[in-house]
Amino acid sequence: MALACGASAALGLFATGLAMSGSPNDPLFTSGQQWGLNGSAGISAPSAWPAATGGGVIVGDVDTGADFNNPDLAGKLIPGARLTSQDGTVTATGQAAVQDDNCSASNSEYGHGSMTTGIMVAATNNGRIMAGVAPDAMALVVKVLDSSGSGADVDVANGIIYAANHGARVINLSIGPTVPTITLSGDPSAVGKAIVEVSNTSLVVVAAGNNGTPFADYPGASDVALVVGAVGPAGEKGVYSTTGGVNIWAPGGDDPTLGSMPSREIYSTVIVSCDRNGYNYAQGTSMAAPHVAGVAALLAGAPCNLSTPAAIRNQILATARAASAGPEADAGRAVATCHGASAGGGRPGPSSGTGGSRPEAGGAPGSSGAAGRQALASSPSAPPTSPSPSGGAVAQMPTGEPGAGTAGVPGTRGSNSIAAPIVGAIGLLVVAVAGVLAALWRRRRSQGAGME
Repeated sequence: MALACGASAALGLFATGLAMSGSPNDPLFTSGQQWGLNGSAGISAPSAWPAATGGGVIVGDVDTGADFNNPDLAGKLIPGARLTSQDGTVTATGQAAVQDDNCSASNSEYGHGSMTTGIMVAATNNGRIMAGVAPDAMALVVKVLDSSGSGADVDVANGIIYAANHGARVINLSIGPTVPTITLSGDPSAVGKAIVEVSNTSLVVVAAGNNGTPFADYPGASDVALVVGAVGPAGEKGVYSTTGGVNIWAPGGDDPTLGSMPSREIYSTVIVSCDRNGYNYAQGTSMAAPHVAGVAALLAGAPCNLSTPAAIRNQILATARAASAGPEADAGRAVATCHGASAGGGRPGPSSGTGGSRPEAGGAPGSSGAAGRQALASSPSAPPTSPSPSGGAVAQMPTGEPGAGTAGVPGTRGSNSIAAPIVGAIGLLVVAVAGVLAALWRRRRSQGAGME
Protein backbone atom coordinates (compact mmCIF):
# COMPACT_ATOMS: atom_id res chain seq x y z
CA MET A 1 0.00 0.00 0.00
CA ALA A 2 1.31 3.46 -0.75
CA LEU A 3 0.61 6.19 1.74
CA ALA A 4 1.81 9.70 1.26
CA CYS A 5 3.35 12.60 3.07
CA GLY A 6 3.08 14.61 6.28
CA ALA A 7 4.39 17.72 8.03
CA SER A 8 7.72 18.96 6.80
CA ALA A 9 10.70 20.48 8.58
CA ALA A 10 10.55 23.10 5.84
CA LEU A 11 7.06 23.89 7.07
CA GLY A 12 8.38 25.27 10.38
CA LEU A 13 5.64 27.87 10.52
CA PHE A 14 2.91 25.26 10.25
CA ALA A 15 4.47 22.40 12.21
CA THR A 16 2.21 23.14 15.18
CA GLY A 17 -0.98 23.12 13.12
CA LEU A 18 -1.54 26.87 13.31
CA ALA A 19 -3.72 28.55 10.71
CA MET A 20 -1.93 30.17 7.80
CA SER A 21 -2.47 32.97 5.34
CA GLY A 22 -4.44 32.33 2.19
CA SER A 23 -1.51 33.68 0.14
CA PRO A 24 1.53 31.38 0.42
CA ASN A 25 4.69 32.26 -1.51
CA ASP A 26 5.06 29.06 -3.56
CA PRO A 27 5.77 30.05 -7.22
CA LEU A 28 3.20 27.85 -8.97
CA PHE A 29 0.55 29.06 -6.55
CA THR A 30 1.40 32.76 -6.81
CA SER A 31 1.56 32.57 -10.61
CA GLY A 32 -1.93 31.05 -10.77
CA GLN A 33 -0.76 27.77 -12.30
CA GLN A 34 -2.25 25.79 -9.41
CA TRP A 35 -5.75 26.56 -10.64
CA GLY A 36 -6.99 23.46 -8.84
CA LEU A 37 -6.47 25.24 -5.52
CA ASN A 38 -7.65 28.73 -6.31
CA GLY A 39 -9.02 29.03 -9.86
CA SER A 40 -12.64 29.53 -10.85
CA ALA A 41 -13.05 25.75 -10.88
CA GLY A 42 -10.65 25.18 -7.98
CA ILE A 43 -11.49 23.95 -4.49
CA SER A 44 -11.03 27.39 -2.82
CA ALA A 45 -8.31 26.09 -0.51
CA PRO A 46 -6.97 29.59 0.37
CA SER A 47 -10.35 30.46 1.89
CA ALA A 48 -10.02 27.50 4.26
CA TRP A 49 -6.37 27.93 5.31
CA PRO A 50 -6.84 30.77 7.82
CA ALA A 51 -9.02 28.38 9.87
CA ALA A 52 -7.71 24.91 8.99
CA THR A 53 -4.50 23.43 7.54
CA GLY A 54 -4.91 19.75 8.46
CA GLY A 55 -2.74 19.92 11.56
CA GLY A 56 -2.60 16.63 13.46
CA VAL A 57 -4.26 14.68 10.63
CA ILE A 58 -2.76 11.63 8.93
CA VAL A 59 -3.77 11.04 5.31
CA GLY A 60 -3.06 7.63 3.81
CA ASP A 61 -2.10 7.41 0.14
CA VAL A 62 -2.47 3.88 -1.21
CA ASP A 63 -0.44 3.98 -4.41
CA THR A 64 3.09 3.45 -5.83
CA GLY A 65 4.80 5.01 -2.80
CA ALA A 66 6.25 8.50 -2.43
CA ASP A 67 9.64 10.12 -3.03
CA PHE A 68 11.32 10.83 0.31
CA ASN A 69 13.98 12.83 -1.53
CA ASN A 70 11.69 15.50 -2.96
CA PRO A 71 12.24 18.76 -1.02
CA ASP A 72 8.52 19.52 -0.94
CA LEU A 73 7.84 16.07 0.55
CA ALA A 74 10.85 15.84 2.86
CA GLY A 75 9.64 15.50 6.44
CA LYS A 76 6.06 15.24 5.23
CA LEU A 77 5.97 11.45 4.95
CA ILE A 78 5.31 8.67 7.43
CA PRO A 79 6.80 5.39 6.16
CA GLY A 80 4.12 2.72 6.11
CA ALA A 81 4.19 -0.72 4.51
CA ARG A 82 4.68 -2.41 1.17
CA LEU A 83 2.04 -4.90 0.00
CA THR A 84 2.98 -5.97 -3.52
CA SER A 85 3.21 -9.75 -3.24
CA GLN A 86 -0.28 -10.23 -4.72
CA ASP A 87 -1.44 -12.16 -1.67
CA GLY A 88 -2.32 -9.29 0.65
CA THR A 89 0.62 -9.68 3.01
CA VAL A 90 2.93 -6.94 4.25
CA THR A 91 6.29 -7.73 2.68
CA ALA A 92 8.29 -4.89 4.22
CA THR A 93 7.95 -1.72 6.27
CA GLY A 94 9.96 1.47 6.57
CA GLN A 95 11.13 4.19 4.23
CA ALA A 96 12.99 2.00 1.73
CA ALA A 97 9.96 -0.28 1.42
CA VAL A 98 7.62 2.52 0.38
CA GLN A 99 9.96 4.72 -1.67
CA ASP A 100 8.24 5.49 -4.98
CA ASP A 101 9.90 3.51 -7.79
CA ASN A 102 7.35 4.23 -10.52
CA CYS A 103 10.07 5.71 -12.73
CA SER A 104 10.74 4.60 -16.29
CA ALA A 105 12.11 6.86 -18.99
CA SER A 106 10.95 4.45 -21.68
CA ASN A 107 7.37 4.76 -20.46
CA SER A 108 7.55 8.38 -19.30
CA GLU A 109 6.67 7.45 -15.71
CA TYR A 110 7.87 9.83 -12.99
CA GLY A 111 6.11 8.83 -9.80
CA HIS A 112 2.33 8.46 -9.61
CA GLY A 113 2.18 8.11 -5.83
CA SER A 114 4.54 11.03 -5.34
CA MET A 115 2.20 13.18 -7.41
CA THR A 116 -0.98 12.29 -5.51
CA THR A 117 0.89 12.80 -2.24
CA GLY A 118 2.10 16.25 -3.23
CA ILE A 119 -1.37 17.44 -4.19
CA MET A 120 -2.53 16.65 -0.68
CA VAL A 121 0.32 17.67 1.62
CA ALA A 122 3.23 19.33 -0.20
CA ALA A 123 5.19 21.75 1.98
CA THR A 124 3.61 25.18 1.62
CA ASN A 125 4.78 28.79 2.00
CA ASN A 126 8.40 27.67 1.83
CA GLY A 127 9.20 29.55 -1.39
CA ARG A 128 9.47 26.32 -3.36
CA ILE A 129 7.45 25.23 -6.33
CA MET A 130 3.95 24.38 -5.12
CA ALA A 131 1.39 24.41 -2.33
CA GLY A 132 -0.57 21.45 -0.94
CA VAL A 133 -4.27 21.30 -0.17
CA ALA A 134 -3.71 20.36 3.49
CA PRO A 135 -0.20 21.74 4.13
CA ASP A 136 -0.08 20.80 7.80
CA ALA A 137 -1.27 17.20 7.41
CA MET A 138 1.05 14.19 7.40
CA ALA A 139 0.88 11.44 4.79
CA LEU A 140 1.22 7.76 5.58
CA VAL A 141 2.84 6.07 2.59
CA VAL A 142 1.49 2.61 1.78
CA LYS A 143 2.77 0.98 -1.40
CA VAL A 144 0.41 -1.46 -3.13
CA LEU A 145 1.50 -0.96 -6.76
CA ASP A 146 4.85 -2.07 -8.15
CA SER A 147 7.25 -0.01 -10.25
CA SER A 148 5.12 -0.61 -13.35
CA GLY A 149 2.01 0.70 -11.62
CA SER A 150 0.32 -2.70 -11.36
CA GLY A 151 -1.11 -4.48 -8.34
CA ALA A 152 -3.69 -6.96 -7.06
CA ASP A 153 -7.10 -6.38 -5.49
CA VAL A 154 -6.13 -8.19 -2.31
CA ASP A 155 -3.03 -6.01 -1.85
CA VAL A 156 -5.02 -2.82 -2.40
CA ALA A 157 -7.76 -3.96 -0.01
CA ASN A 158 -5.32 -4.87 2.74
CA GLY A 159 -3.41 -1.67 2.10
CA ILE A 160 -6.58 0.30 2.85
CA ILE A 161 -7.03 -1.65 6.09
CA TYR A 162 -3.37 -1.13 7.03
CA ALA A 163 -3.72 2.63 6.59
CA ALA A 164 -6.86 2.75 8.70
CA ASN A 165 -5.24 0.67 11.44
CA HIS A 166 -2.23 3.01 11.51
CA GLY A 167 -4.05 6.24 12.12
CA ALA A 168 -5.16 7.48 8.69
CA ARG A 169 -8.42 9.41 9.13
CA VAL A 170 -8.54 9.98 5.37
CA ILE A 171 -7.34 7.53 2.70
CA ASN A 172 -6.73 8.44 -0.95
CA LEU A 173 -7.14 5.75 -3.62
CA SER A 174 -6.18 6.90 -7.13
CA ILE A 175 -5.98 3.45 -8.71
CA GLY A 176 -8.43 1.24 -10.57
CA PRO A 177 -9.48 -1.03 -13.44
CA THR A 178 -9.89 -0.15 -17.09
CA VAL A 179 -13.40 -1.54 -17.56
CA PRO A 180 -15.85 -1.56 -14.62
CA THR A 181 -17.77 -4.71 -13.77
CA ILE A 182 -21.57 -4.69 -13.85
CA THR A 183 -23.15 -6.07 -10.68
CA LEU A 184 -26.85 -6.08 -9.90
CA SER A 185 -26.72 -7.06 -6.23
CA GLY A 186 -24.13 -5.21 -4.23
CA ASP A 187 -20.36 -5.17 -4.46
CA PRO A 188 -18.42 -8.45 -4.19
CA SER A 189 -14.96 -6.94 -4.57
CA ALA A 190 -12.24 -7.16 -1.94
CA VAL A 191 -11.54 -3.44 -2.29
CA GLY A 192 -15.18 -2.43 -1.87
CA LYS A 193 -15.45 -4.58 1.23
CA ALA A 194 -12.31 -3.00 2.67
CA ILE A 195 -13.71 0.50 2.11
CA VAL A 196 -16.85 -0.45 4.02
CA GLU A 197 -14.84 -2.21 6.73
CA VAL A 198 -12.80 0.90 7.59
CA SER A 199 -15.66 3.39 7.21
CA ASN A 200 -16.15 3.87 10.95
CA THR A 201 -12.62 5.20 11.36
CA SER A 202 -11.45 6.39 7.93
CA LEU A 203 -13.02 8.25 5.02
CA VAL A 204 -11.83 6.68 1.75
CA VAL A 205 -11.68 9.01 -1.26
CA VAL A 206 -11.50 7.21 -4.60
CA ALA A 207 -10.80 8.30 -8.16
CA ALA A 208 -13.77 7.54 -10.40
CA GLY A 209 -11.61 6.31 -13.28
CA ASN A 210 -10.69 7.44 -16.77
CA ASN A 211 -12.94 5.19 -18.85
CA GLY A 212 -15.55 7.80 -19.68
CA THR A 213 -18.25 5.21 -18.92
CA PRO A 214 -21.43 5.60 -16.82
CA PHE A 215 -20.81 2.42 -14.80
CA ALA A 216 -19.75 2.32 -11.14
CA ASP A 217 -17.37 -0.32 -9.84
CA TYR A 218 -18.13 -0.57 -6.13
CA PRO A 219 -21.83 0.02 -5.46
CA GLY A 220 -21.53 -1.64 -2.06
CA ALA A 221 -19.29 1.21 -0.87
CA SER A 222 -21.32 4.01 -2.39
CA ASP A 223 -22.69 5.29 0.91
CA VAL A 224 -19.36 5.54 2.70
CA ALA A 225 -16.75 6.51 0.10
CA LEU A 226 -16.37 9.79 -1.76
CA VAL A 227 -16.11 8.98 -5.47
CA VAL A 228 -14.42 11.79 -7.38
CA GLY A 229 -14.82 12.76 -11.02
CA ALA A 230 -12.46 15.19 -12.75
CA VAL A 231 -13.12 18.69 -14.06
CA GLY A 232 -11.05 21.12 -16.08
CA PRO A 233 -10.21 24.76 -15.29
CA ALA A 234 -13.63 25.99 -16.45
CA GLY A 235 -15.50 23.44 -14.34
CA GLU A 236 -16.21 21.25 -17.35
CA LYS A 237 -16.17 17.47 -17.04
CA GLY A 238 -12.88 15.97 -18.13
CA VAL A 239 -13.63 14.18 -21.37
CA TYR A 240 -11.97 11.03 -20.01
CA SER A 241 -13.67 11.04 -16.60
CA THR A 242 -15.88 8.14 -15.62
CA THR A 243 -19.32 9.35 -14.54
CA GLY A 244 -20.68 6.19 -12.95
CA GLY A 245 -20.96 6.46 -9.18
CA VAL A 246 -19.48 9.96 -9.00
CA ASN A 247 -20.87 11.97 -6.11
CA ILE A 248 -18.35 14.83 -6.04
CA TRP A 249 -16.15 16.53 -8.64
CA ALA A 250 -12.74 18.17 -8.31
CA PRO A 251 -9.86 19.52 -10.44
CA GLY A 252 -8.21 16.78 -12.49
CA GLY A 253 -7.43 18.61 -15.73
CA ASP A 254 -8.91 18.70 -19.19
CA ASP A 255 -6.21 19.07 -21.83
CA PRO A 256 -7.66 17.57 -25.02
CA THR A 257 -4.22 17.57 -26.63
CA LEU A 258 -2.59 15.68 -23.75
CA GLY A 259 0.48 17.80 -23.32
CA SER A 260 0.44 20.99 -25.33
CA MET A 261 -1.81 22.82 -22.86
CA PRO A 262 -0.19 22.23 -19.45
CA SER A 263 -2.11 25.15 -17.99
CA ARG A 264 -5.19 22.90 -18.16
CA GLU A 265 -3.51 20.08 -16.22
CA ILE A 266 -2.41 19.55 -12.60
CA TYR A 267 1.13 20.21 -11.34
CA SER A 268 2.61 18.25 -8.47
CA THR A 269 5.68 16.57 -7.01
CA VAL A 270 7.30 13.61 -8.77
CA ILE A 271 10.45 11.54 -8.21
CA VAL A 272 13.49 13.82 -8.22
CA SER A 273 15.83 11.15 -9.59
CA CYS A 274 13.61 10.69 -12.63
CA ASP A 275 15.24 13.87 -14.02
CA ARG A 276 12.15 16.05 -14.18
CA ASN A 277 13.35 18.47 -11.47
CA GLY A 278 11.00 16.77 -9.04
CA TYR A 279 7.86 18.46 -10.41
CA ASN A 280 5.61 17.74 -13.35
CA TYR A 281 2.02 17.76 -14.56
CA ALA A 282 -0.64 15.27 -15.58
CA GLN A 283 -4.40 14.92 -15.76
CA GLY A 284 -6.87 12.29 -14.72
CA THR A 285 -9.21 11.34 -11.91
CA SER A 286 -6.01 10.36 -10.07
CA MET A 287 -5.39 14.09 -9.72
CA ALA A 288 -8.98 14.90 -8.72
CA ALA A 289 -9.25 12.45 -5.81
CA PRO A 290 -6.35 13.88 -3.74
CA HIS A 291 -7.86 17.36 -4.01
CA VAL A 292 -10.94 16.03 -2.21
CA ALA A 293 -8.86 13.94 0.20
CA GLY A 294 -7.03 17.16 1.07
CA VAL A 295 -10.34 18.91 1.79
CA ALA A 296 -11.31 15.99 4.03
CA ALA A 297 -8.01 16.39 5.90
CA LEU A 298 -8.72 20.11 6.42
CA LEU A 299 -12.09 19.24 7.94
CA ALA A 300 -10.65 16.43 10.04
CA GLY A 301 -8.30 18.93 11.66
CA ALA A 302 -10.68 21.90 11.77
CA PRO A 303 -11.75 23.42 15.10
CA CYS A 304 -15.35 22.31 14.53
CA ASN A 305 -14.21 18.77 15.34
CA LEU A 306 -16.11 16.61 12.89
CA SER A 307 -15.43 13.38 14.70
CA THR A 308 -16.60 10.72 12.23
CA PRO A 309 -15.87 9.91 8.60
CA ALA A 310 -19.60 10.16 7.88
CA ALA A 311 -19.71 13.70 9.28
CA ILE A 312 -16.75 14.80 7.15
CA ARG A 313 -18.27 13.20 4.06
CA ASN A 314 -21.63 14.86 4.73
CA GLN A 315 -19.99 18.25 5.13
CA ILE A 316 -18.10 18.01 1.83
CA LEU A 317 -21.22 16.99 -0.06
CA ALA A 318 -23.48 19.51 1.67
CA THR A 319 -21.19 22.44 0.87
CA ALA A 320 -20.28 21.47 -2.71
CA ARG A 321 -20.93 24.22 -5.22
CA ALA A 322 -22.66 23.82 -8.53
CA ALA A 323 -20.48 23.24 -11.59
CA SER A 324 -21.34 22.18 -15.10
CA ALA A 325 -20.12 18.64 -14.41
CA GLY A 326 -21.91 18.33 -11.08
CA PRO A 327 -21.36 19.24 -7.42
CA GLU A 328 -17.73 20.33 -6.91
CA ALA A 329 -15.80 20.25 -3.65
CA ASP A 330 -15.31 23.65 -2.00
CA ALA A 331 -12.86 23.71 0.89
CA GLY A 332 -13.62 27.29 1.85
CA ARG A 333 -17.35 26.70 2.21
CA ALA A 334 -16.84 23.36 3.94
CA VAL A 335 -14.56 24.78 6.62
CA ALA A 336 -16.46 28.05 7.04
CA THR A 337 -19.75 26.31 7.78
CA CYS A 338 -18.57 23.21 9.63
CA HIS A 339 -18.93 24.88 13.04
CA GLY A 340 -22.64 24.30 12.75
CA ALA A 341 -22.36 20.86 11.20
CA SER A 342 -23.33 17.72 13.07
CA ALA A 343 -20.36 15.80 14.44
CA GLY A 344 -22.22 12.55 13.97
CA GLY A 345 -24.35 12.64 10.89
CA GLY A 346 -25.91 9.99 8.76
CA ARG A 347 -25.02 9.08 5.23
CA PRO A 348 -26.23 11.48 2.53
CA GLY A 349 -28.51 10.19 -0.14
CA PRO A 350 -28.25 10.58 -3.91
CA SER A 351 -29.41 14.19 -3.74
CA SER A 352 -25.78 15.07 -3.01
CA GLY A 353 -24.71 13.73 -6.36
CA THR A 354 -25.26 10.81 -8.67
CA GLY A 355 -24.65 8.26 -5.92
CA GLY A 356 -22.66 5.09 -6.25
CA SER A 357 -18.97 4.45 -5.89
CA ARG A 358 -15.97 3.64 -7.99
CA PRO A 359 -12.81 3.01 -6.03
CA GLU A 360 -10.29 1.39 -8.25
CA ALA A 361 -8.48 -1.88 -8.44
CA GLY A 362 -8.45 -4.68 -10.98
CA GLY A 363 -8.07 -8.43 -10.97
CA ALA A 364 -10.15 -11.24 -9.53
CA PRO A 365 -10.70 -11.08 -5.76
CA GLY A 366 -7.76 -12.69 -4.03
CA SER A 367 -5.90 -13.09 -7.31
CA SER A 368 -3.11 -11.20 -9.03
CA GLY A 369 -5.21 -9.13 -11.41
CA ALA A 370 -3.61 -5.72 -11.99
CA ALA A 371 -4.73 -2.44 -10.54
CA GLY A 372 -3.87 0.55 -12.68
CA ARG A 373 -3.51 4.23 -11.91
CA GLN A 374 -6.08 6.83 -12.94
CA ALA A 375 -3.91 9.54 -14.45
CA LEU A 376 -4.03 10.30 -18.14
CA ALA A 377 -0.78 10.50 -20.04
CA SER A 378 0.58 13.80 -21.22
CA SER A 379 2.36 14.06 -24.53
CA PRO A 380 6.17 13.99 -24.16
CA SER A 381 6.48 17.02 -26.41
CA ALA A 382 6.16 20.74 -25.66
CA PRO A 383 7.21 20.90 -21.97
CA PRO A 384 5.78 23.74 -19.89
CA THR A 385 7.83 26.66 -18.74
CA SER A 386 6.91 26.61 -15.07
CA PRO A 387 9.53 27.52 -12.47
CA SER A 388 11.72 24.71 -11.17
CA PRO A 389 14.31 24.48 -8.41
CA SER A 390 17.12 24.71 -10.96
CA GLY A 391 15.58 27.65 -12.75
CA GLY A 392 14.76 25.61 -15.84
CA ALA A 393 11.46 24.45 -17.26
CA VAL A 394 9.35 21.84 -15.51
CA ALA A 395 8.90 19.02 -18.00
CA GLN A 396 5.56 17.32 -18.35
CA MET A 397 4.47 14.18 -16.65
CA PRO A 398 2.97 11.44 -18.76
CA THR A 399 1.95 9.35 -15.77
CA GLY A 400 -0.16 6.92 -17.73
CA GLU A 401 -3.67 5.56 -17.43
CA PRO A 402 -4.67 1.90 -17.22
CA GLY A 403 -5.56 0.48 -20.58
CA ALA A 404 -4.20 -0.03 -24.07
CA GLY A 405 -1.02 1.91 -24.64
CA THR A 406 -0.98 3.13 -21.04
CA ALA A 407 -0.23 2.13 -17.50
CA GLY A 408 -1.06 -1.14 -15.77
CA VAL A 409 -3.43 -3.28 -17.83
CA PRO A 410 -5.71 -4.73 -15.16
CA GLY A 411 -7.12 -8.22 -14.96
CA THR A 412 -10.84 -8.83 -15.16
CA ARG A 413 -12.35 -8.88 -11.71
CA GLY A 414 -14.82 -11.68 -11.04
CA SER A 415 -18.34 -11.03 -9.81
CA ASN A 416 -20.17 -12.95 -7.10
CA SER A 417 -23.49 -11.25 -7.77
CA ILE A 418 -26.42 -13.14 -9.26
CA ALA A 419 -27.89 -11.54 -12.36
CA ALA A 420 -30.23 -12.64 -15.10
CA PRO A 421 -28.07 -14.14 -17.87
CA ILE A 422 -29.51 -12.01 -20.64
CA VAL A 423 -29.32 -8.74 -18.70
CA GLY A 424 -25.83 -9.58 -17.54
CA ALA A 425 -24.65 -10.46 -21.04
CA ILE A 426 -26.07 -7.27 -22.53
CA GLY A 427 -24.58 -5.19 -19.74
CA LEU A 428 -21.14 -6.72 -20.08
CA LEU A 429 -21.26 -6.22 -23.85
CA VAL A 430 -22.10 -2.53 -23.37
CA VAL A 431 -19.28 -2.09 -20.86
CA ALA A 432 -16.82 -3.94 -23.09
CA VAL A 433 -17.69 -1.77 -26.08
CA ALA A 434 -17.37 1.37 -23.97
CA GLY A 435 -14.03 0.17 -22.64
CA VAL A 436 -12.70 -0.59 -26.12
CA LEU A 437 -13.79 2.81 -27.41
CA ALA A 438 -12.20 4.52 -24.43
CA ALA A 439 -9.00 2.56 -24.91
CA LEU A 440 -8.88 3.44 -28.59
CA TRP A 441 -9.43 7.11 -27.75
CA ARG A 442 -6.67 7.03 -25.19
CA ARG A 443 -4.27 5.25 -27.53
CA ARG A 444 -4.90 7.88 -30.17
CA ARG A 445 -4.51 10.73 -27.69
CA SER A 446 -1.63 9.49 -25.57
CA GLN A 447 0.85 8.95 -28.40
CA GLY A 448 1.91 5.66 -26.82
CA ALA A 449 2.86 7.10 -23.41
CA GLY A 450 2.44 4.93 -20.37
CA MET A 451 2.91 1.21 -19.83
CA GLU A 452 1.13 -1.86 -21.17
